Amino acid sequence: MDISFIPRHYKLFLAISVVIAVTFCSFAPFVQTVNNVDYFRLQDHPDQKFHDEFQEVFGNDEFFVIAFKKDDIFTRQNLSLIEELTSKLEKMELARDVVSLANVDHIVGSEDYFLVQPFLAHLPDTREELSVLRNQALNNPLYVDNLISADGTTAAIVIFAHDRPDDPDYRGRLLEQTRRVLEPHQKDVQFFLAGWTVTNYGLSQYMQSDLARFIPITYFLLAVVTYLFFGNIRLVILAVINISAVLGSTMGLFRILDIPINNVTTVVPPLVMALTLTTIVHIFTHLQLSVLNSFPDKSRALGHVLNRVAVPCFLTSLTTAVGFLSLSISDLEPIRQFSILAAAGMVFGFFFSFFLLPPLIMLFDPQKLYLLVRDEQRLTRMLKGLYFQVCSHRHKIIGIGL
Repeated sequence: MDISFIPRHYKLFLAISVVIAVTFCSFAPFVQTVNNVDYFRLQDHPDQKFHDEFQEVFGNDEFFVIAFKKDDIFTRQNLSLIEELTSKLEKMELARDVVSLANVDHIVGSEDYFLVQPFLAHLPDTREELSVLRNQALNNPLYVDNLISADGTTAAIVIFAHDRPDDPDYRGRLLEQTRRVLEPHQKDVQFFLAGWTVTNYGLSQYMQSDLARFIPITYFLLAVVTYLFFGNIRLVILAVINISAVLGSTMGLFRILDIPINNVTTVVPPLVMALTLTTIVHIFTHLQLSVLNSFPDKSRALGHVLNRVAVPCFLTSLTTAVGFLSLSISDLEPIRQFSILAAAGMVFGFFFSFFLLPPLIMLFDPQKLYLLVRDEQRLTRMLKGLYFQVCSHRHKIIGIGL
């Protein structure tokens, strides 16, 4: 594979690479994130079809619980708090229904009749009335472990959510409204929120915070590793620029293909960054002063370097991309999306490493980039020793490996 023409026409390929990078990167700021994890289900699975049919008959069953603990829930102050919170939560337009001791029905029956009345029709004024109310609640199996704990110290308010699959931000807005209602009371009461709504939204928030944390950390580690291996800040800068072009283009492809960042595709950015560095390192290790001094100009020297590493880098990128694409047979949509983006990231990694990085190298003084490799270096001696050991005992190694 002869690609020595790249450094000879480096200005042309630099312009082409920049245009391609800018084109894809311009879509990156508009990448969307998924604020739920409902996509982790098989649409054609019998269990999913049964669940969909169940919801058509009985409606949406999603809810979450607000719980808080007191020494005794059945005091006028605590019952007043439940009543106030329930009233405010019921006024939220995003909540489908709210159930608590403040609005639940209390059924009293005998042989001749039964009476349905609000459990908390009015706030008791005396200890005797509070004691009666406590006994009624703790002796009702519909209340215990649903709206009140068996010891009467923990109360729950249940909020039912609407079924809005086409509104990915609905859960986030519902929880935000709920927290605004609870906020004025949080100085005196510690509230606990739990349920599928909270878990679903929480997982998406962890995903976004992890992505915001991992990309800077990955940049830092890649820069440190590159500097430790080569001891040249200019090579570090070139590596960061090239990785940024690959990352930005891959993120732009998210938006172009209308694929959101979810709990699976969030792995793609740091993964692509790390794998791109392997190609960059392979090129950098061949930038040796001995090679530079063997050619009359820097373009031929760099062309020689690229020809030496092009085939192994191409095969590595190709096989890795094919490996990622093998996941496209998965029945889960997020896995298929990951396979496409990860494979595309490998393509971007190879393209920019050979069509953007070499022109950037040509812009620098080669004497400040090419490395002086000494045979007496410890790492060089170790690798040579390992090479001879492998060649000398290849049959044993193959047998042990099998």
